Amino acid sequence: MKILINDSDKLTNSLTIITRRSKEPLDKCKVCEAPAIHSNFGVICCSPCKMFFKRNAELQQVRHFICGFGDKCEVNMNNRRICSSCRLTKCFASGMKIELIRGSRSKKNSKKRQKKNTITKFNLPTINDQSQKSSTFNLLQFDQSILTIEQWNILSYLFNCFDEQKQFSLINQFISEQNSLPYKFRFKCGSVRQLISLLTSKTQSLFEKNHDFYSLCTRDRSILLHRIMKYIAVINLSYIVQQTHIINYPSFNKILENLFGKTATLINKQAFTLINGFDVGFLKLALTIICFSTIDYVIYENISGANFISVKRIMEIQDLYIELTWRYLVYEYSEQKAIVHFSSFIRFIFAVHNAIILMQNEEVFTSMIDSTIEQIEKTLPICI
Repeated sequence: MKILINDSDKLTNSLTIITRRSKEPLDKCKVCEAPAIHSNFGVICCSPCKMFFKRNAELQQVRHFICGFGDKCEVNMNNRRICSSCRLTKCFASGMKIELIRGSRSKKNSKKRQKKNTITKFNLPTINDQSQKSSTFNLLQFDQSILTIEQWNILSYLFNCFDEQKQFSLINQFISEQNSLPYKFRFKCGSVRQLISLLTSKTQSLFEKNHDFYSLCTRDRSILLHRIMKYIAVINLSYIVQQTHIINYPSFNKILENLFGKTATLINKQAFTLINGFDVGFLKLALTIICFSTIDYVIYENISGANFISVKRIMEIQDLYIELTWRYLVYEYSEQKAIVHFSSFIRFIFAVHNAIILMQNEEVFTSMIDSTIEQIEKTLPICI
């Protein structure tokens, strides 16, 4: 008996195999190690690194990127946006060539950049230069897709104030230790509580490494710490446990509910879905903004108002960080998506606030916050 095979089926199967293979990454990006298919400017690289090189390569003699960490940054797909200097250096080191950029489009982009650089009134203002400040809302009217060198340097400095990788390492080490124990001894209340306290203490760098926070007098720093530390702690803990997936361990999740309350834990988990797709750069900037927030003034009626000595300076720092964050969002996404992301973060803050109201009744939470504040105040120098 002969089996007849339709030639069209053969062709269809062959095309399917070819199509599937064509979608598979041929290699990794030589710059950030992200999956890559095509060769650009002489090197196999991903689309983001291709566009980054195209925007900045020809201007390397004019726009001198400055690395704040001694030109030793590791460039990978998770942190490639943090240090432009090291990223561009790695582009050239991997073999990318300027001469392979098409001349006509390069000249056109160069003219666009020169035109944008002439709009001086939208340059990022410094705290001491009030005359050049512009309304953040006006940024919607212009393309802010390219940040200046000064803005990238400030971003790099602020990103360095928060090190999520150390906390990831702590979680991974904790999980490894727990898995080595007999099942009935894993994820006990004491060990989980110690881990959470340790993670919370790591947020000290947000204040200790921030020169603007250092510049405030001791009284103003103390007021800010007592008002916003609970928000910093909750947002940080939510982000770390979600990213490391330790929250998926039923035993760990149950301990959180016992420590902070079941309702508060559930609200916080639901709230984090609002910013689950955000990159870590935006989260770092958001935490920095909250460090200078006077949020308790409009939320807690039972707290008497505390008079800041340098309230004007605090507001100036807020304006500077908010505008920089907005520019970063427009650069990373688009104007429309930036609006969506910013509004999602505002809704996230209100949701976190609802969880904090419940958590403040838990002694474990309040003692952990008070201990962290005390430790930060000990490390900061006295400033009148």
